[in-house]
Amino acid sequence: MQSRTREGDPELNKKRVLITGSSGFVGIPLCKELQETWQVRAGVRCLDARGVLPAGVEPIQLDVTEPGGWEMAMNGVDAVVHLAARTHVVHERESDSAALYAATNVEGTRRVLSACRQFGVRQLIYLSSIKAVGEGAGNPYTEEAACRPEDSYGFSKREAEKILEDPHDSQGICVKVLRPPLVYGPGVKGNFLRLLWAAYHRAPLPIASIQNARSMVYVGNLVRLIHELLENPTVPSRTYHVADPGEPLSTPALMRRLSSLMGKRSLLLPCPVPVLKSALSLVSRRDDARRLCNSLVVDASRIERELGWKAPFSMSEALEETVAWYLSMRETKHGNSNAC
Repeated sequence: MQSRTREGDPELNKKRVLITGSSGFVGIPLCKELQETWQVRAGVRCLDARGVLPAGVEPIQLDVTEPGGWEMAMNGVDAVVHLAARTHVVHERESDSAALYAATNVEGTRRVLSACRQFGVRQLIYLSSIKAVGEGAGNPYTEEAACRPEDSYGFSKREAEKILEDPHDSQGICVKVLRPPLVYGPGVKGNFLRLLWAAYHRAPLPIASIQNARSMVYVGNLVRLIHELLENPTVPSRTYHVADPGEPLSTPALMRRLSSLMGKRSLLLPCPVPVLKSALSLVSRRDDARRLCNSLVVDASRIERELGWKAPFSMSEALEETVAWYLSMRETKHGNSNAC
């Protein structure tokens, strides 16, 4: 095999990493994070998506649900970070959602692992989800907790983990599985974006009576962890939970923090939690009720205990960055709407 090193060209002395799902919420900041020390090959399902990628990364068309394209994608690769997934869909309407999740999250992971074996890649990091364990319990979830996923998305992520845990299929490959809770930060979508909107508009929310605790992880902390794991390939195969440092927030406390960072006063109204859950269930928003009202706490102490990992960003810093991005985005949209 011809060496990639070339005197005087530091780029060619770097190892190469393939990131699947590179154009997503975690993928874009991960590409930026790794560029200084890795050659980054960014797998995208459609090359039209390469416009969102940072300059300097190598875009390559790769659909993990398809059997083709792997030879070109894996050529010269030293490590793979597998992010590509069919993520949790709010108000899922697909009649066969389990099959759709399985096609990407389970079979796609099987293809990634098979490609690593075929092309001699010895390091694989897989971004799973705490939903592979469950939707919350009386105690914080540790890595030893029994896995009882409650929806098609969580079940598919757990099935993907089982593939990677198989000692025969993963023999010779160092596999690290990361289970984050809700990931937030600049560019966030879904429920967290709706909370930002509600805080900005001072929307009256009947959530003042909720007394829960929910772990989250800032995308900057998550990508830094992935970077450090890539730089330490001798770390053995392991599953790690990851969450922001400090105590998790309740839903009302989070809303108050977001509002305060925007210079606004939140408008939270009392409502008995059973009444709120029943009302949301009546309008087919049972999942929203669970996320708003229930606790989901992640114990991320193993990674600190075993690897000495310290998240670089506090939750306060992370929320400030997220709010600053949201306000900037609103200003940009407002400016564009006024442009001639």
